[in-house]
Amino acid sequence: MHVEFNQLPLDARIWVYAAPTVLTDSQQELLLREGKAFAEQWTAHQQPLKASFAIFHGVFLVFAVDTAQYDVSGCGIDKSVHLVQQWEKTLGLSLFNRLQLEYVANNVVHIADKRQVLEGYANGSIGDETLFFNKTVLTIGEFNTGFTAPFTQSWAYATLPKQPV
Repeated sequence: MHVEFNQLPLDARIWVYAAPTVLTDSQQELLLREGKAFAEQWTAHQQPLKASFAIFHGVFLVFAVDTAQYDVSGCGIDKSVHLVQQWEKTLGLSLFNRLQLEYVANNVVHIADKRQVLEGYANGSIGDETLFFNKTVLTIGEFNTGFTAPFTQSWAYATLPKQPV
């Protein structure tokens, strides 16, 4: 059964995918329609899940499940993965690129690879306080408090080499 994202408990499990660019309005409309329809019918071992789908910042596709009602299993997770793979084919987008980094500068979401981030940090267009997104959050509570962090406190900073570009 689909519920709104903000109606799920803080310990609801989430999965975050990122588009390689800000999605167009028509892409977002398609994904929201299909994502909400999926959440409405999402099951694990024939048990309905209390689930949600939302898009944040025009880039992040987020599935959420209230695991207190019924824990989502591998087969249930696989169903959402298959939907995302279908979206990749339909829209010609890569939604599984875990090497992609996203950050906010001048109120705009930017998408970059490690080299671009290192160059930006070296030339000052990315600073210590530039907010980076954390796609590894696991719950809505973590999403609410740790989806963004200043660059030098982010998981992205911790994974980058600390040498000049």
